[in-house]
Formats: sequence, structure tokens, C-alpha cells
Amino acid sequence: MLLVAILAILSDQGSLLGMERFAQRQCKTLNDLLGNQIGKPPSVSTFRLLLVQLDVEGFEGLLQA
Repeated sequence: MLLVAILAILSDQGSLLGMERFAQRQCKTLNDLLGNQIGKPPSVSTFRLLLVQLDVEGFEGLLQA
């Protein structure tokens, strides 16, 4: 899910609604590329829950390492 959010942001879809729409449009492609079988893409509320719980400083540290 975090990868989908990042890809959405890189595709200029940084709002929660934009992330949901990106996930809906790209669901089949993402499933094929990642080897997943996610039937229903994440919703706005799911992205909200993910981002509220994200440790931003810890994530930035991982990216820099």
C-alpha cells in the first residue's frame, strides 16, 4: 500500500482521493507487476489510516540509508 501511495504521488496524485483513483486505474497493472491478487483497490479511508500511522522520520531514514 505504501508503494501504491508513493507511485500515486509520483504520478501527481498526492491527495487521498487521487491515491484512490490511481489505485483503481492501475489495479490490474500493479497486481501483474507485484504478483498480487488484490481484488479491490484501497479506498480513501485506507490511505488515510496508512498515512496517519506512518513514522515519517523513520521512513525518511530508511530512504536515506
